Amino acid sequence: MASNSFSGPWYRAPPVLSEEVFRLMTEMLSVRDVLTMRTVCQNWKKTIDDTIQKLPFSNIELLTKDNRNLQQVFQQQFATEEITDQFLKDMRNVRNPFPGRSIILKDVFNWYPSKLLLWEFGPQVWHLQISRPSEVDFLTIGNYLEENFPHIHQLFLYLINLKTLVMDGFYLPDNYVNLRMMASIYSKPFPTLENLEVFDVGNSSAPPLVNAILKGCKNLKRLIISKHTFDFIMDLPKLEDLKVGIHNTSDLYTLNNLKSPLKNVELQYCRNSKQPVCSLVDWFGGLKQFSKSLEGLILGVDVDFAEAATGGVTLDFPKLEMLNIENYPEASLSYLPTFIGLKKLFVTTLADDADEEIRMEMWDEDDEIWHRMPQLQTIQLYVPPDESELSEEIPEIFVVNRNT
Repeated sequence: MASNSFSGPWYRAPPVLSEEVFRLMTEMLSVRDVLTMRTVCQNWKKTIDDTIQKLPFSNIELLTKDNRNLQQVFQQQFATEEITDQFLKDMRNVRNPFPGRSIILKDVFNWYPSKLLLWEFGPQVWHLQISRPSEVDFLTIGNYLEENFPHIHQLFLYLINLKTLVMDGFYLPDNYVNLRMMASIYSKPFPTLENLEVFDVGNSSAPPLVNAILKGCKNLKRLIISKHTFDFIMDLPKLEDLKVGIHNTSDLYTLNNLKSPLKNVELQYCRNSKQPVCSLVDWFGGLKQFSKSLEGLILGVDVDFAEAATGGVTLDFPKLEMLNIENYPEASLSYLPTFIGLKKLFVTTLADDADEEIRMEMWDEDDEIWHRMPQLQTIQLYVPPDESELSEEIPEIFVVNRNT
């Protein structure tokens, strides 16, 4: 007898939407439309959820027609104990209550509800953001971490499938030392997070806790962190993308202790530092360890190029194709080193009248910048508005392509 059941060896489930197709769909649809699509049938719901879950969490913003981030729509927040308790009651018999597998814990200072939530649904969480209440001060953070480290340690035992971890607001001053917390960390190693690929700490975290987590992240691919919270003498064999804050020249050269095949690096000079990095050569000197693998580099510099002229110096970074220099202080590109393989150069200038001189160099096809870098295809100059004047100036962007 014929059967209408979609089962058996001949049946193939519909393929998951490609990221490109789904992106085009969301550009034409509102959030409400996407949520409505999920209600058509189980196959559509699963396909949409699977597609969202497979998107890179931290570096792709999937926006809909109404300019809302679709992943944020699917990201569930737990801000109070009451919200968490009610959620657990409502979802008692649900296998996976997180459509985007993404949650924010804002009540982490009340660890017990978070423990119950992750004990029940921790394996379903792929992306986790931990935030602290804004009214909590530094001393409270330190005391909390000291008193509750065993409980925090236990929370991560349930996150066996975690891919992205964002820690927001757990900043401790450099001079804060908590020997009891450090002793707890060293005596009881943190759970290994084998699936963690992205760890976003930024400038706001507690160094002992960060180092404890990193020691169990052998498959980490992207790290966003402030240098002073991080011991660079660490084995991260799969790390490819690094964004880090730099305070002085010494910080740059400690990067060479990081044994990772970095492809993309963003270095941002910390404005509160009293020890400026002196030249562009110093910036690249801290990246020698990755000279053979580096493909893209963003430098947020604060240097006086005239003190140590670098123009004409050829640096051996054969795979470097993209260089973005923010806060470039000079009125000429002649101060730049030579990169034989560079294809795209982005410059943001702050020097007075620098844009006119640099634009002349960009548009002159016989200028030495084009001859020194034979693979260079595009130069983009970004001129920010003058913030010191009360005007309605808008940023200016100039783009020149080779042979145009």
